[in-house]
Amino acid sequence: MTRPFKGIVCAVLALLGASFCGLVLFRVLQGALKPRTFGSELAALDKLVGRGVDAEGIAEKFLWLEKRAGGLPETLSLLKRRRTLALEGTGYGPDYAAAARAALARYPYAEQIAAVAAEAFALSGSAAELSAAANGLVSPNLTKAAFCARVLAGDFSSPERASRAPGGKALLDEALPLFPLSEPRKSALRIDSLLLRIFEGERGEAVRRAEALAAAEIDPSLRRFTALLLYSEGRPARAAELLASSSSAEDLELRAAALYKAGAQADALEVWEALSDQDDRTIRIRSLYNSAAAAKGEGGQKKALLEALFSLLSEDDLGPYGREAGLHGLIRYSRLLPAAEALAILEESAWRGEALVNLEILRRRTETVPPERAAPEVWLLLGKYPQNEALCRWAAWYFEYQHRYDDLDRLLANAARAGTGGAWLAEYQAIALLRQGRQSEAEALLAEVPAAERSWTVWANTGAAEEYRGAFAGALERYEQAASVLTAGGALRGKGKQAARLQLRIAQCLRALHREGDARRVVRYVLSLDPDNIEAKGLLQRLD
Repeated sequence: MTRPFKGIVCAVLALLGASFCGLVLFRVLQGALKPRTFGSELAALDKLVGRGVDAEGIAEKFLWLEKRAGGLPETLSLLKRRRTLALEGTGYGPDYAAAARAALARYPYAEQIAAVAAEAFALSGSAAELSAAANGLVSPNLTKAAFCARVLAGDFSSPERASRAPGGKALLDEALPLFPLSEPRKSALRIDSLLLRIFEGERGEAVRRAEALAAAEIDPSLRRFTALLLYSEGRPARAAELLASSSSAEDLELRAAALYKAGAQADALEVWEALSDQDDRTIRIRSLYNSAAAAKGEGGQKKALLEALFSLLSEDDLGPYGREAGLHGLIRYSRLLPAAEALAILEESAWRGEALVNLEILRRRTETVPPERAAPEVWLLLGKYPQNEALCRWAAWYFEYQHRYDDLDRLLANAARAGTGGAWLAEYQAIALLRQGRQSEAEALLAEVPAAERSWTVWANTGAAEEYRGAFAGALERYEQAASVLTAGGALRGKGKQAARLQLRIAQCLRALHREGDARRVVRYVLSLDPDNIEAKGLLQRLD
């Protein structure tokens, strides 16, 4: 090829190369100058999301797009992509929560944003924000989601918190039907709903609902809860009826207790006897102890049951209940024996260091020791167990019974200073005030005793205070309340003389109110309980 021709070829090639480079440069410049649109950047973001949370530039893309999101759909689309990263990559939850927080501030009434935010806050562990977001889920189709969010936030972790949560009770009621019957937690949720009503003072409504649920469905946990609720409501017979078809040992134990409280002692003993053959040693211990406590009389059956109980308690692994049953069983057993034999058994027992055993030893000794000699021993025992409330209470009874009022006043003052006493302390303080003729102060003190802690003696002493000042109608009402508490469940075994004394006070009030016919009827009832009651015989003669 000649030199001129080569020159022409090189020139042409150079011209073509320059043209190509210009075309490439034009394309590059065209791309650089092209405006960034939401759609194009979203497409670019999707490519980065597909490569994972560590893809370079992903944070910048999100920020650019979130600033330019024109409405709710675009905001939701970005949150959807942040959700993908949060679920797939560790450590991205906080960014998802921050974006949801900003979106929630921008669209406070958008339920879709509230739903997304609830999930984001759940992933990041922000309980307070999760609970607040759940408040925005108001549509019926989001009820279950709202409920689950509130559960995760801890709003239903206790009755107190559920009661404080806005609309908590209504939300729980609305969510319950959404769970299938096969859902294992459904009964627990129903029980929670009932407990919340009880906590908020709607006990009657809770009982009504519980009975309706127990009648409609055969669910062991719900049925047992209803039985416990009815038992605590003073309806033991209905509680026992609910558990009649159950074969679980736990339900049978509750049924036996309900039968006993309802006055069906023979039926209760039959159930306890069946339970005493269980493989579970704890159940056998409880059944033997309860059978012994319920057995009539002081003869061979009670002793045999307690001896069977002790044979189970001879092993080392007693457990907390076994120790408690052994302690109280020993005391019951000792009361079946003459004083000397009982003292020997108590003093040699494995429970010798227990305050109640030492108290029982002291009680048996005081049967034959004059009060002036027994009182120092009582004080020695009180000094050994200064914080034992059962011991303080017995000592108060003993000093009152023996008319050792100086000792009683000293004991009550010590108990008040130490904070040892409960309702019994207020009761004995009121009795002391009554002795001093300060009946108004006594009434005020007894009125402060919570209703749940009022024994029959509290009601009786309140009646005595009112009778003392001549308020016979009020006294009559209090005595009748005392009689109702004393004989709750219909059982009078072992309470005949106490019931007779109460009924005699009722008769005295009726006479003072000029209701002689009613008084006469009550006195005759007193004599059926205690035929040797001289005071009742004298009152009947005066009424006749």
